[in-house]
Amino acid sequence: MFHNLVDMDVAFAWGSCNIIWNWFAEVLHNCHKLQNLTLCKNFKCVDEIGKEHWKDPQIDSECLSTQLRTFTLKNYIGLSCEAQFAKYIMQKSKVLQNMTIQSTLNIDPEHPMLETFSLCPRGSATCKLHFDLQPDM
Repeated sequence: MFHNLVDMDVAFAWGSCNIIWNWFAEVLHNCHKLQNLTLCKNFKCVDEIGKEHWKDPQIDSECLSTQLRTFTLKNYIGLSCEAQFAKYIMQKSKVLQNMTIQSTLNIDPEHPMLETFSLCPRGSATCKLHFDLQPDM
């Protein structure tokens, strides 16, 4: 239990998307005061492409319903497990003010990912969705 944790920056250097996203959902249950969360995935889950692994937790985290204000997902590459986790955060966070998805993918303004996230229901009426797209050169 992390009783006083309000800011968390986590970088994952290896692992299976399935294990990481499900594990991290469990971690959120132990961070009741978490307000600012940044996740950075520094690997590609080649074995996960096209697979549906994310399952919403049975019990929502207290920090999502009452505390989380900013969420940043770095190095987004478009895997379904990444999208499902980000949507879960966006839908369950009742006081979320800013959600940022950073990607180095070469995405044009008509890319379906942008529309998918833009149309996703939000738990907070004040949540602003930002895309930080910086394609690799």
